[in-house]
Amino acid sequence: FTPSDTMDHFESLGVPLKTERGRRVFPQSDKASDVVKALEKDALSSGVTIVLNSRVTAIEKVGEEIVVTACGKEEKFDCAVVATGGASYKGTGSSGDGYDLARSLGNKICTIRAALVPIYVKEDISALAGLSLKNVSLSLRRAQESISLFGEMLFMHKGVSGPVVL
Repeated sequence: FTPSDTMDHFESLGVPLKTERGRRVFPQSDKASDVVKALEKDALSSGVTIVLNSRVTAIEKVGEEIVVTACGKEEKFDCAVVATGGASYKGTGSSGDGYDLARSLGNKICTIRAALVPIYVKEDISALAGLSLKNVSLSLRRAQESISLFGEMLFMHKGVSGPVVL
């Protein structure tokens, strides 16, 4: 399923897209909620049951069924997607419980590593906090490896963030 396939799929769901600098693709409306609504409508029209705001405490396969325990109540499904988020800090609502649930089903979990994180610097750059730059080239080097990226960057109180950093 290529990026082009993904874009075609969202367009077929009624979400017109636009491509911006750096080949980044967004809904023409600039509303992430349009993507969520289209996916929800597509799932519901396919017979999917969506259960929200329910803390899943256990999941197991019993015969051909998936038994999900959430909020002290067991429900049976023929298949299930449990969206828990990653191993972020609890303030984001993500506790890392999903990894334990996956392990309970026999999945092997690779070493968890940080992703989509800012770069913190030793220098005091707080005077630049809030400054946003376009068309920035970011180069990173480690031993024999190097990577160069191009895009937008945002200064924070203790480091940099933005699409090119993340």
